[in-house]
Amino acid sequence: MPGAALREDRRAFPRAGVAGQIWVHRPNCRPQRTLRAGGGINLGVPHTLANISFNGAKFQGAAPCGKIGDQLEIALPAIGREKILVVGHIVRVEEGRAGCGVAVEFDHMSQLDQLRLSRVMGVLLSRPPR
Repeated sequence: MPGAALREDRRAFPRAGVAGQIWVHRPNCRPQRTLRAGGGINLGVPHTLANISFNGAKFQGAAPCGKIGDQLEIALPAIGREKILVVGHIVRVEEGRAGCGVAVEFDHMSQLDQLRLSRVMGVLLSRPPR
């Protein structure tokens, strides 16, 4: 498929395929189900992570969590029990029978979360491809 190859060529950072749970929250939006971390931080609605890079991620959910351009707060798993908290915006939404695929580009994360993401990406990119 020519479009997929073109999209792949434009990526500035390598992506790692991964399956894991993440939590997505739209600012100023009340999700149906939420999880809370210690200290009362709203982690949002659980979704399944499909792949991740240093500047974005793709995940799957049961229903759309927004439209292109919408801002999201995302809690990603880090090494150990820590979370990586990022703010990003939706760049692609793909609805299908199995649910809704969403691609986001990261806009902001703290320096500590950048370090955590670098550690996770180092582990993911060092393992052999599936």
